[in-house]
Amino acid sequence: MLKIKMPTFFLIFLFCFLKQNTFAQDNFFNLYTEDYAPYNMPKDDTNGDNENEIVGSATDIMKEIFKRAKVNYKMELLPWARAYNNALTKKNAVVFAASRTEEREKQFKWVGPIGENDWVLFSLANPHTKMPYIKIKALEDAKNYVIGAYKGDATSNYLHSFSYLKVEDTNLDINNEKKLQAGRIDLWASGKQLGNWFFKKNKIINVVPVFTLKTSILYAAFNKETDDKVIEKLNATLKDMQKDGTYAKIINKYAN
Repeated sequence: MLKIKMPTFFLIFLFCFLKQNTFAQDNFFNLYTEDYAPYNMPKDDTNGDNENEIVGSATDIMKEIFKRAKVNYKMELLPWARAYNNALTKKNAVVFAASRTEEREKQFKWVGPIGENDWVLFSLANPHTKMPYIKIKALEDAKNYVIGAYKGDATSNYLHSFSYLKVEDTNLDINNEKKLQAGRIDLWASGKQLGNWFFKKNKIINVVPVFTLKTSILYAAFNKETDDKVIEKLNATLKDMQKDGTYAKIINKYAN
């Protein structure tokens, strides 16, 4: 009888172990984000090599969601293109904060919203009067100017859809501010919140927004293979955070 029970017991044990291990793997996520203040950025002078060194409104919201939902994760700061591609191609990978555009809708599963981002055109301005040197009342007014944008970003993709615009991409969004100051571009397309954060931090007083392209709602984009039950759980957790005031408290903490 022992010869019969031992293998049976072993098989049951092995089945339970494998099931538990699979569950653990399915409930561990790699969260990827970029340096894009005030939503996600390295803390102080750190490199953002782990989740303890990454802060921001969207980052803090994601940490709280996963903590409350008791879902394990690892967070990493990467260039946007790599972060986005990881979420697109790797199981249990997530990229945030991402604009939920029509082109991206079916490529991911979504948790959010975790913020808002106003896409604007920035221009150089008189540092004393704050009056911009370029005035834009409609997007067509920008056709005679060179617009600096961030490669792979939703704002850049949006501008490239208008054939009459001259759009020049860069691999680092903040580089556009330097190009604007140097006269290498005429306008800088970026997030209003990012710009205001950067200007305040670096005491820049001669750049102002002159035209709002659109307001984008930000989400966490999960790889398509993610279990729907996990997405539902995380979205339900986020709703609880909105109801109890935690969400608004985090947003206000990073407001300009």
